[in-house]
Amino acid sequence: MIHVRGSTGAALLGGVDVPCALLGTNLRWVSFVPLDGADVDAGALAVAASAHVARVWFTDDEGVFVVVTGPDGFGGELNAPRGDEGPASLEDQRFVDELVRRKVLSRAAAGKLIERLSAAPSVRDRWIDDHGFEKLFGFPFVYPIPEGASLEVVLDFAPSAGIVEPGRVPALGQSAAQRRRRASSPPVSPPQPELPPEAGSVLDLHVHYWTFVWSLNNQWLFNLYKKHLPAGERREVDRLGYAVLMGRADEIRELVTTILTRAWSAQDWDAVIRSPQVDDVGTEEEEAHRWRQMTGRGER
Repeated sequence: MIHVRGSTGAALLGGVDVPCALLGTNLRWVSFVPLDGADVDAGALAVAASAHVARVWFTDDEGVFVVVTGPDGFGGELNAPRGDEGPASLEDQRFVDELVRRKVLSRAAAGKLIERLSAAPSVRDRWIDDHGFEKLFGFPFVYPIPEGASLEVVLDFAPSAGIVEPGRVPALGQSAAQRRRRASSPPVSPPQPELPPEAGSVLDLHVHYWTFVWSLNNQWLFNLYKKHLPAGERREVDRLGYAVLMGRADEIRELVTTILTRAWSAQDWDAVIRSPQVDDVGTEEEEAHRWRQMTGRGER
C-alpha cells in the first residue's frame, strides 16, 4: 500500500507511470496501490509530487512496517514486528521525531506510536491486528491490499476504488530539470564508526549464525538489528537476508560488520547471539549441535 502526503487527490500521483487503483483521500493523504504486477519507484514519486511517500507492508505473521521517502532524498523505515519485546529503540524515537518535524506525523500521534511500540507484546499485537499503526498516520485506507494485484482483487477489498491511468496526470510543482537534479542528489551519510577491537569474536559468531544456522524460521535477530539501526539504514538488514538466501558469504560478513558497527552501543550483541532466542528450528541437527557448542550451551 502506498500513501502520498497531501490532500489534492489523484493529482498527487504525478510521476506514476503504471496503472493504479486510487483507494481514498483525506485532508492529509492519498492512498493507492499499483495494479497487475506493476511497481512504483517511491523516490521518483516523492520528487515528482513534491511530497512525502509512505509505503506500508502488513503480514499476519510478521507485523507491519512503513518506509517513508521524502522529495529531498530523505528516507527511513519504522517497524512494528509481531511479538517484539522491550521498549521502542532510540533510533525509533529519532525517526519518529523527524517525521513530526516533517509534518508526516502529528506530535500527539507520534507520542501514541512510541507508546504502542513500547507496549507488552500482547497489547502491541492486538494494536497491529487492528491496523492501529496505519490509523495513527491518518491514512484514508488502512486495510492491506497486495501491491500489484489485479483490479478484480482490489475491488473485492475496495469496491469504490478509482483507476488512475499512467501518463494522465502531470507531475506538479517542479520542472523536469528540477526533478532530475533532486533525484540525482543522494542524502549525505554520516561518517561510519568503527567496531572496537574486542568485537572480533562477537562478529564471527554473528557471521556464522547467518551463514550456517539461520533458515528463515526465526526473525528475532533480524528484527533486533532493524530496531537499533538508524531508520535510513534498516534496508541493510533486508540486503543481509537476501545475501543469506543467495549464499553470498563475503557479502554476509560485510553486511553484518556494517550493521554491528552502526548498532554496537545499543545492545550487548555477545549476549544476544548466545541466547537461545536466536536458535532456528529449521537448522540441521548436526549444525544446531555445533552452534550450541559455539555459544556455550551444548556438550563439549
